[in-house]
Amino acid sequence: MKNKLLWLLAVVIASDFGVTMLGQPLSYWHHPQDAHEGNPVARWFMVQGTVCYLAYIVGYIAGVVALVAHLPPKAAIITGAVFLLVHYFAGLSWVAFHFHHDMLGPVIYALALSLALMAILRTGDWKAYLGEDKIQKCLSGR
Repeated sequence: MKNKLLWLLAVVIASDFGVTMLGQPLSYWHHPQDAHEGNPVARWFMVQGTVCYLAYIVGYIAGVVALVAHLPPKAAIITGAVFLLVHYFAGLSWVAFHFHHDMLGPVIYALALSLALMAILRTGDWKAYLGEDKIQKCLSGR
């Protein structure tokens, strides 16, 4: 299950970067300084050119996945959820506002992400991953 969640996290992050690339003006492909990006770090890489930006994307995704994979279970779930939600929101903001899909795009994206999460979580591997005692402790608030 953990590997499936890590793959889902990587796909959501890649989707965010993908719609960012699709949302660039036509001039960006010949003049990278025309990049439209709110994140100053990502924008810096975009302005350096497409190859540099793609290397940044690969490194970023690999770094996030490696971080989450090596954290203790509870910290991994929290950290993974933060990255997942941040990149979900960033991607859907492009879909909603730049591509003018109003709420339909974000609703479809949320539905797809929810279905993927439910398919992964339904496998029942939580007890094996966290351990029955940790689940009970988490549920009881201790």
